[in-house]
Amino acid sequence: MKKKWKISGVALFLVLALGLCGCTKSMSPSGSSSETVFPMPQIQYTEEWPQNSFTVEIPKPVTGKVQWIWEHPNGEGFSISLTDSDGPEVEQYLEELASVGFRTVEKQVRLSGETDTIIYLGTNGTIGVSLQYTQGGFGMYLSKNLQGLA
Repeated sequence: MKKKWKISGVALFLVLALGLCGCTKSMSPSGSSSETVFPMPQIQYTEEWPQNSFTVEIPKPVTGKVQWIWEHPNGEGFSISLTDSDGPEVEQYLEELASVGFRTVEKQVRLSGETDTIIYLGTNGTIGVSLQYTQGGFGMYLSKNLQGLA
């Protein structure tokens, strides 16, 4: 049970961190600041693989169970949290992404037993995929904002 909470915490952190990347603060020519503010994320707990404009771009993982999903309020991003996967299964999933046209932008793999982690960033030219795996589960953030992925 402790492991599941750790996975959920890491995945939630990933979603919030990546989701907040879309929030910007800019200065107008008059010097006053303007903020783009989005409502708090509404996480949907489900075990069903979501069908939407993001997930049609990626293969459904063969292993793992969907734990929750979240769509960014501005429609530019979507997150999926999965449990019950191990490092080799996630590595296989990354190979599946490559087979359907995803190009790796960055990948870090640390499989050492107790602290296995995989971090992946890739794109197919239409969406970007950010994936983080830690002991037993992984989270994916899918984005239509490809800035920095070219």
